[in-house]
Amino acid sequence: KVYDKYGIKMIHESYAIQSSLSESLNEDMARPEMLVHIEKLPGVGDAFGALGTAQSRFSTAELNYKVERSKFDEKESATSIKKVVCDIINKDVVLYLGAMAKSNKAVYGNLALTIDKIIDTNNAAVKNRRKTKVEA
Repeated sequence: KVYDKYGIKMIHESYAIQSSLSESLNEDMARPEMLVHIEKLPGVGDAFGALGTAQSRFSTAELNYKVERSKFDEKESATSIKKVVCDIINKDVVLYLGAMAKSNKAVYGNLALTIDKIIDTNNAAVKNRRKTKVEA
């Protein structure tokens, strides 16, 4: 009766439901009135012991996965980091280099010009990618 309650149908369920059913099956089979019957069948006790061990390992691994996954989800995305970096470059670095190039062109002029060219090249590449995606 206990086995019929869970049966082979549990293998077609999701991991969460399988885990729950497996734990319930082991609990039901560990009841004293069931142990009497299990002891009479060679290997059945070992099979349920192995099932319990495997279920315990799976539950531990699943919990560890969820903990690690939650840590990953808490991290900043590349997009949000990119926005901060772009703001720093555009609002601070570019303005600073522009001011320094004006105040001391001999020292900072080439650096400011080079960085300006790099930014223009990158902006053009981004514009080309956007046009390609829109047109496609």
